[in-house]
Amino acid sequence: MKYYQIGEMADKLNISRDTIRYYEKINLISHDLKEDNSYHYYSENTLLTLKLILEIKKCGFTLKEIKAMISSVRKGLEKEEIDSVILLLQEKLVYLDETIRKMNGLKAVIGTLIETVRTESLKDCAKTECGINDVGEILRLIEENAAR
Repeated sequence: MKYYQIGEMADKLNISRDTIRYYEKINLISHDLKEDNSYHYYSENTLLTLKLILEIKKCGFTLKEIKAMISSVRKGLEKEEIDSVILLLQEKLVYLDETIRKMNGLKAVIGTLIETVRTESLKDCAKTECGINDVGEILRLIEENAAR
């Protein structure tokens, strides 16, 4: 079995050694060997666990949620734990759908603002007040698009 020192793990996963130490401190991972030189060595399985943690983290899960999922997997999933993990994943899907909806609204607001700025800047500015200088108008546009 191949073992890695902390620096090798950090380099392979493009994370800091401090991140690995922190994950070990909160019991997300653990070292597999400790030599007389006090170096910690991690197995291929720990490397894969770290990869999994990083992927799950990219999905927006907190370390607490990740710890609960990994703990369930390590214990062997029983019916209640399977239901708990599924519920957690479903809740994250709902959260992501809501976040996407909000981001699409923001995208629309920005698009509207771009068009408004473009249109206003092309107008003949013979008046003393020209362009977007009304905060109320900008807020109205944002609220209008957020409601979509």
